[in-house]
Amino acid sequence: MRYNNHLELHKTEFEFNEFIMLNLINPEVESLNGLNGEMLIEVDIEFEIDSNNIPQNIKKAEQFNGIPRMVSFKKELLKIQDDLFLNECIRVITDFKNWKQHKKDNQYINIKFFKTIYFAYHSEYFRNKNDFELNPDIKPYFRIKNDKYERIIKCKYGCDGVANLLCIVEKNGELSNIELIGISGKISSEFAIKELKTLGNLEPAIKDRKKVRTQIDLLIYI
Repeated sequence: MRYNNHLELHKTEFEFNEFIMLNLINPEVESLNGLNGEMLIEVDIEFEIDSNNIPQNIKKAEQFNGIPRMVSFKKELLKIQDDLFLNECIRVITDFKNWKQHKKDNQYINIKFFKTIYFAYHSEYFRNKNDFELNPDIKPYFRIKNDKYERIIKCKYGCDGVANLLCIVEKNGELSNIELIGISGKISSEFAIKELKTLGNLEPAIKDRKKVRTQIDLLIYI
């Protein structure tokens, strides 16, 4: 059995993690270690890559935990949204176009690939679910994508550290209730949040043609 530590997945690891940061619809993805008040859900997926580099037979990994599992609390969410998490994982793996087939002696070999995909909830979700939209039709995005945006969001010039922040985006596009999920390197969470706020408001999330509050997961490179 092959796990997700072989060469073919190493080549795509960073690109795939960045891809799911931008393409998970419901809810947001958590990519670094460490939790505060958030709930983290893990889903183990297995799949194959055919000779055309297209993922096939995507499903919950049979050799691991058979259901999405939680690191924190609120177990009833698993029973309600089990299929939602799986379907979201399948969509993301299918949409990612940089998978590479496994070869030995330059010959294609069909083996199983394994990935764990993580979902995280802002702690505010549990305090007032009726005022919090996890799955908007249009996710929030930054209005201005200037050089500073390219530097701290896209890591255009490299960085000394990265902070993973889970935020609420208000109906007017303002960031609020910023929570630290994880941090790595020579960077402080206070400075990362300060830099993030200099980017200004976002375009708010849209659901049924109306502006709604939602959460957004951001990596801040400093």
